[in-house]
Amino acid sequence: PRYVLCVLVSRTLLRNLEPYDHLRRFYRQCLAQYKRNICSLRGQVHKDVEVAILSIASAEPHPDLQGALKKIKKGGKKAAAWLKDKIEGTKFALPALYQPNSLIPLEIWRASPSTTNGNE
Repeated sequence: PRYVLCVLVSRTLLRNLEPYDHLRRFYRQCLAQYKRNICSLRGQVHKDVEVAILSIASAEPHPDLQGALKKIKKGGKKAAAWLKDKIEGTKFALPALYQPNSLIPLEIWRASPSTTNGNE
């Protein structure tokens, strides 16, 4: 049989990857839907927490990712639940929003559309 290795992580067979590991290699969150969902938190979280949540969606390294995550976690019940879901529930969510946590090469990330609106 033929074995296919991951080009991003040497000595890793693609067939041995977990589902979330596969998603880290190709899935991006639609930013229009992401922002729409964050808008639904308005009035339930402070503006600075909303800004921290929005700042995570980036192709560039965050100047203070741990600080932003801490601000979100301490930003009230809704914000903490949102963050917990992104870290523990839908484990692919942060890599799908934040390219440095993704395995999608930066040039491909930048070249791909940031929304699925053209497909809808």
